[in-house]
Amino acid sequence: YVFCNLVEKPDNPFINAQRFLMIEQISVRPQAHRRGVGDSLMKQVEATASDLDVKRIELGSWDFNVGAHGFFEQMGYQKHHFKFWKTID
Repeated sequence: YVFCNLVEKPDNPFINAQRFLMIEQISVRPQAHRRGVGDSLMKQVEATASDLDVKRIELGSWDFNVGAHGFFEQMGYQKHHFKFWKTID
């Protein structure tokens, strides 16, 4: 399955107006890996973006999920943003 949201942010003092489709979740059962399911899901997201006249798709991925990173890069996605955090006891 894939779950995405249309994000629309107006201009403000910190960012320019933005409109993009955000992939919140994507998952393919392990037994279905490498069978074109993920590719089909991502192509459907791209078709939805086109239908909505959205020019950008974003997604996030955990640092350890290197298999997914390779898949997303193969689909034409580029790494753009890093997030850092620190847990305070």
